[in-house]
Amino acid sequence: MANTGSGSLATILFLFMFQAALHKVVSQNLVTDNVSVVEGEMAIISCRVKDNDDSVIQLLNPNRQTIYFRDMRPLKDARFQLVNFSENELRVSLSNVSLSDEGRYVCQLYTDPPQEAYADITVLIPPGNPIIEARDEVLSEGNETEMTCTAMSSKPAATIRWMKGDKELPGKPRVDLTYDKMYTVTSRLTFTVSKEDDGVPVVCIVDHPAVKDFQAQKYLEVQYKPEVKIVVEFPQGLTREGENLELTCKAKGKPQPQRVNWVKVDDDVPSHAVITGADLYIENLNKSYNGTYRCMASNSVGESFDDYILYVYDAPTTTPKPTTASTTTTTIITTMSYPEANQDTAPSTEPAAHACPLLLLHTRHCCWKCQLCACCQSAIGCTDLSLEATKHLPRRSQTTFDFCCINCKAKMFVSLSFTAKSQAEHKHPFFPLLFAGTALVKWLHQLTNYSVSLKVPQRNKTHFEARTDYINSMR
Repeated sequence: MANTGSGSLATILFLFMFQAALHKVVSQNLVTDNVSVVEGEMAIISCRVKDNDDSVIQLLNPNRQTIYFRDMRPLKDARFQLVNFSENELRVSLSNVSLSDEGRYVCQLYTDPPQEAYADITVLIPPGNPIIEARDEVLSEGNETEMTCTAMSSKPAATIRWMKGDKELPGKPRVDLTYDKMYTVTSRLTFTVSKEDDGVPVVCIVDHPAVKDFQAQKYLEVQYKPEVKIVVEFPQGLTREGENLELTCKAKGKPQPQRVNWVKVDDDVPSHAVITGADLYIENLNKSYNGTYRCMASNSVGESFDDYILYVYDAPTTTPKPTTASTTTTTIITTMSYPEANQDTAPSTEPAAHACPLLLLHTRHCCWKCQLCACCQSAIGCTDLSLEATKHLPRRSQTTFDFCCINCKAKMFVSLSFTAKSQAEHKHPFFPLLFAGTALVKWLHQLTNYSVSLKVPQRNKTHFEARTDYINSMR
């Protein structure tokens, strides 16, 4: 008998568990979603069925009243409207949602037993405009101030953040629940201001799921004592005896200082110093003026100063150039132009602007088609300059002696005077070569007639005759 009772109990438990399991499987086919909606807007409730076997779907309100049975609305509330009805879905809209509409809605599927799924509607109520208040309208640097920001009547409770410029500051929040189940949040911010905070905005930012970018701000007004700086207008370098000194005192503060004062630390300002507003002017400096000069400025917040240390240096002295017993001589180079056969044979002389003794070496005959220039100016000389002479010319000029200068228009003859020879002895290590060249020129003078008659074409005699006359005049 006991065994029979035990078996019956086991059977009942099995059937109950099987039915519960079957209920769980079936209920998983009916699904819905929770909804959050801002007060005054529209909510959508959707009841969906998977693998429906023609069972009826209905929607109930939190009071278990039928809103829709299939596609019919028994509840007389026009705010509920059918959006979609099919074998697998019942979708209903609720417009102009109010706080009283909040609660749990039931999606019900007529099976045996009936299956249910629940959709919770949460009504969001945004806070009112945030209110920011400051304890002090005008602040002084270094002082502490306090601000409060309030977000009233919201659901759920809002959160408040603080920003000063681009830096976030921590506040102390307080949340109060009102009689109508609303929340009021107040955040308190305390901080110390500096002169850099003048004109900086302090922003109260309210975060709430019903609103975005909800904020209020207030600009700081901070007063600070003057910032003082002395600028040297003159002189730009060292201050020396006999010179003048001009200093300018630049002061900036809030409020702006009305006047500045000049003093000399531990002494009196020189009697003839001129003070005009922020400028200090001292003429004809001397070492008795050395010391520290101070510019002071003040306003209602405080006083500041800046110092300038004056040190007067000796007046600059000029050292006379040393003189020597040697006599300065001048090298004079005379140039002579030789005309062509069809021109006038009268010679002309012209002093050269730059002298270069290396170009005054002996050549076998006068260079007719070359312009003789100074070595420092990339001289182009004759093709007949001696080999020793070309070794001492600039490297880029040596190659020019393979041909005559095609750009020059004057035909020149250059003679080395004794004065030039004296300078060359000190400046050039090849003075003996220069001297030998000069002697050779004189020797050529003696052979002029022979050179003209044998080696030079007849049309060039006038050139050498002119050169002979010139050499005779130079002797």
